[in-house]
Amino acid sequence: MLGPAPAKFVLPGDERDAPQMPFAGLEAETAALSALAGGYPVRLEDTAQKREAYARWLEALLDARAYLKSEGETERVLTVLAKLYRQGHNMDVEGAGSLAVESVDFCLAKYPRSRNCHFAAAYLFLVVSPEPQYLTKAENSLKILQNSYMPKAREDVEDALVYLYAYQRKNAAALKQIDRYLAIFPKAAKRETFLRLKAALKEKRQDIYPGSDFPGPSGVWR
Repeated sequence: MLGPAPAKFVLPGDERDAPQMPFAGLEAETAALSALAGGYPVRLEDTAQKREAYARWLEALLDARAYLKSEGETERVLTVLAKLYRQGHNMDVEGAGSLAVESVDFCLAKYPRSRNCHFAAAYLFLVVSPEPQYLTKAENSLKILQNSYMPKAREDVEDALVYLYAYQRKNAAALKQIDRYLAIFPKAAKRETFLRLKAALKEKRQDIYPGSDFPGPSGVWR
């Protein structure tokens, strides 16, 4: 089980009979919140920003739950819920991490070929915990995604695989994946970051983990 988040914020205790935003608006708000709280540590500098983000998150979550009631366990609803619960866990909302895992697991069970579900799973399990069982789940989804884009390569998938191997302490695989990434995307914005990470891996540093000084996969912020 994921460790409990500090009880700074709580899940909503009520429900909404009908959503207030159109679904496209909910998706846009979820993406905007991901830019702030999709990864860890969150990009919120002070208490006021955290409270504002939490208030927006509550509204989005209530709408997502309302859509769950009205249209059922569709792929798009489950994907949005998984993203929102991941954001909640990153903002220390008590219980959000466990709900994120439940949402992702259900999404994959119901839609095993869904790229959206696999992206949600990969980013959740890369961010929330360095425990091997979660990193294995992230690896399974990333491999499925990588194969689904063959023979082409998708940058955010190749990016995430670098961090996966680094977090797993598979340094040789991480170094090989960095070389692959830089060969495919030589002008990537993360080039310098990966060169720095490459040097750290060669030194066998132990400070490479979710939330460390090495920024994680870019896709968590979208």
